[in-house]
Amino acid sequence: MAAVSGILTAIAGLVTGSVSFFGYLQRTARTVPGAEREVAVVLLLVSLLAFVALTPAGWLSAYLLVSGVLRFGGAMTDEPFGDPLLGVIDRVLSGARKGTAEPSRARRARERLKGDEVPDRLYPASWAGITDAAYVVVASRPRLTGRRVSPTSG
Repeated sequence: MAAVSGILTAIAGLVTGSVSFFGYLQRTARTVPGAEREVAVVLLLVSLLAFVALTPAGWLSAYLLVSGVLRFGGAMTDEPFGDPLLGVIDRVLSGARKGTAEPSRARRARERLKGDEVPDRLYPASWAGITDAAYVVVASRPRLTGRRVSPTSG
């Protein structure tokens, strides 16, 4: 669904941008009477840049297009992510609801309950009554995933 969401966001940006841009272009073309074809092409390019850089509709359409393309790319590379602006708004609102001091207070209380960190101990598996392993590691703290202990450490 992340890929579909990215595509729909990009399409929304294209539709919003094209409708708003052509209205902007018509208003801009009226200011240059008797424009020839070459001037019209230059006017189109300059108007496109001015539309994206200087108008709220241009900002919205550029944001939707870029956000949608990036989110689609993230979904295709198995690294999906949400809309950046909505994510910031969510973090601000959820931080305001929960309060900023509470998570750190809870984390400190958890750390106190865990006690002091001591070196891991390595025992033969027979010590724990396990038959399908060679060693058992007794750790005082949760181990980070992917970290291995060699038989010589601890």
